[in-house]
Amino acid sequence: MTKEGIIKIIESGEKEVLLLQLMRVIQRDCFEGNKMSMEEYEEAMIQYESRLSKVIQEKIKTETQIANINKLSGKKSALKQEKDRLIILVKQTQDDYMNKGKLDTRVYENMLRTYATRLSKIQEELVYMEAEEELKKVTGFWRKWF
Repeated sequence: MTKEGIIKIIESGEKEVLLLQLMRVIQRDCFEGNKMSMEEYEEAMIQYESRLSKVIQEKIKTETQIANINKLSGKKSALKQEKDRLIILVKQTQDDYMNKGKLDTRVYENMLRTYATRLSKIQEELVYMEAEEELKKVTGFWRKWF
């Protein structure tokens, strides 16, 4: 593990916690304290949700890079590991929201959307890689005969 990677993961985790806290603060300010209008609230939430999404993506990417830094198993293996990690994160997020009540609905939906987007991209890459492998097998077979 590289020192920079560890620092990046810690910073990402801290940013994620900070953004979640800021989101709670503006919710309190808007709904309990009447200190901001709904327009201000919506604008702030959109900005925080966007930033949270980017932080989560960055964190997942860095964790995957660190997990695969000492492995020579290749991109396909790294993608499969990232996919498994994302599935675990989805389950944890669902548990935090549904069973523990730790997350607000908007935050929960944003996090799931972020995870689903990345999972979709990983699936596309894996399918593409598998199709390439099959194509190489087929073209290799025909080259032997002709």
